[in-house]
Amino acid sequence: MWDIAGQDRFQKLTRAYFSKAKGVVIVCDLNRDGTIDAVRQWKREVTEWAYKTGNPDLPIILLANKSDMMDRSDPQAAFRMGVLMERLCREEHFLAWFMTSARSGECVEDGFTALIEEIMKVCSWMMLPLTVIIAWCSQ
Repeated sequence: MWDIAGQDRFQKLTRAYFSKAKGVVIVCDLNRDGTIDAVRQWKREVTEWAYKTGNPDLPIILLANKSDMMDRSDPQAAFRMGVLMERLCREEHFLAWFMTSARSGECVEDGFTALIEEIMKVCSWMMLPLTVIIAWCSQ
């Protein structure tokens, strides 16, 4: 598993880590402006690489992190965020997305389980180990 930090200054270095990836986790901060644009950019870069290397079925999930920091007193805001994330994932063709909290562990295991299950479907003929790329989107 490689954490490539999601920072632009590492962008050229990260492609070296893509070469043996069997799955990708893109992580964004629900509470940070610009995170959606960063997610789109990383998803498109990974998808472009996957097609160029003959791996168009590369499973990619999105973890929308820091759910524990969302304003729980405003259910409308949470609903709007869910709609926004659903739209983003549909438009960018993510396998799935999960609202997570690294602090509490909420839904983190669910996300990785979904990714690994899909990797095993796509790569059932392959032997382990698996390489999974994690991109933290920051702006």
